[in-house]
Amino acid sequence: MDNANDKQIRLFWRVANARLEDALFLLSMKRHNAAVYLSGYVVECSLKCLLISVTPVLQRAKLVESFRGGWAHDYEVLVSRYYKNGGASFPQSIHRAMSAVSDWTTTMRYDPKVIQPKAARQFIEAVRTIYTFMETRL
Repeated sequence: MDNANDKQIRLFWRVANARLEDALFLLSMKRHNAAVYLSGYVVECSLKCLLISVTPVLQRAKLVESFRGGWAHDYEVLVSRYYKNGGASFPQSIHRAMSAVSDWTTTMRYDPKVIQPKAARQFIEAVRTIYTFMETRL
């Protein structure tokens, strides 16, 4: 991680890592809804790391402060802002993985729908693909 000295990036990366560990534990306990919900934050925090990394250093604190409200949980908005700030494009495998997790929202915590084990495993595998790739970009 080339940006390891950036406090904001380290913070979001630690959170992404912790949520991935939490999600994998929940998946092993057959808590599929909770595992998918928490793993969505892995993608969000990873995207925030990337966005911060392509933001000029003097603007990073202001950017992090702006991570409030709905837009800050929206993968499409985070990716769009990353590209707008000059971020390199993602390979097709990451576009596919992002597509596989695109229906994640913070409102999933209120959804009574039961996520089936296979769907949960597929979702988290896509999250792991994204997480692993993001680490190479930081």
